[in-house]
Parts: sequence; structure tokens; C-alpha cells
Amino acid sequence: MENIEFSQVSKANSVKAMLMEMLINPPDMVVLNFDFSDMNGVEVVKIIRNYLDFQSDVVVVVRRNLTPYEESMLAELKVSQIIHKVAC
Repeated sequence: MENIEFSQVSKANSVKAMLMEMLINPPDMVVLNFDFSDMNGVEVVKIIRNYLDFQSDVVVVVRRNLTPYEESMLAELKVSQIIHKVAC
């Protein structure tokens, strides 16, 4: 990943809001909370990559250990980095 200077950060409270924002204002990078309440994280990355044709960096933040299936799918979908968030 390149060093990126952030000039604007957008936050979405739902998958639908995030996808709509991405359509209107395509970002240079996505940092994604993997554990959505309304959709599986792998499915969200699939939508970002396949339907929005977003090819820039996607970073996934997780609070738990991923299953082997999730890890292989994220690798296949070319996720740039997986960050494990430590519970406080």
C-alpha cells in the first residue's frame, strides 16, 4: 500500500449508505468494519470489487478470528490488509 495523504473521510452507518456514497464519490481507499449487522463482510467486499468495480485498496478491520473460508475469499478478492482490532 502506498502512503496516502487523507483529505476527506466519509463514514457510513450501514452497508447501503456506504455503497451509495461509493457510487456518488468513489474513494481512493476503503477501510471496512468486517462484522456488519446487516450483511456478511465477505459479501460486502464482493459487492465492492465485482459490482462497483472498485480496484483501489480495501482494508478490513476484524474483531475475531476469521474462518479459513473468509481468509481465502478475502485473499481472492485482493484485500490489501486485514487489521485485527483488540477488544479493550
